[in-house]
Amino acid sequence: MSKLSKLRQVAFERQCGRCFYCGLPMIPPEALDQFATKLSLSSKLARGVAATAEHLHAQCDGGRDTAANIAAAHRLCNERRHHLRPAPDPARYAAMVRLQIAQGGWLKKTVRQGLSVHFGPRSFEPVRHAALHIDHDRRRQGSK
Repeated sequence: MSKLSKLRQVAFERQCGRCFYCGLPMIPPEALDQFATKLSLSSKLARGVAATAEHLHAQCDGGRDTAANIAAAHRLCNERRHHLRPAPDPARYAAMVRLQIAQGGWLKKTVRQGLSVHFGPRSFEPVRHAALHIDHDRRRQGSK
């Protein structure tokens, strides 16, 4: 297992299996095929809710593979953040994502239903765990 995979696993456990940005359950990569098959989802749709290692301070901006800089996030949430230029601050992006979810958006209906079936009807209620809150700016300033 690579260092980044180990850091993703640690973050996944620290966050109780919830995405850093949207707060919804993630599927561990090793369980992705089973999840897709069980819910008759395409592998592309299922991959969107797979847990990935998210660099809070992007690698292209000097972010490193450290536990303090790695959070677990859905592949979809991770990729969408980094497609924005410049990539928004993690806390600001999380607020934007959660607002879209509250308005019925963000994930395709079939994926939302799949998460609900797989994890239970209350699983689609985003939660805010203390472990999900990282004062990223303060850490970054302290490391200078």
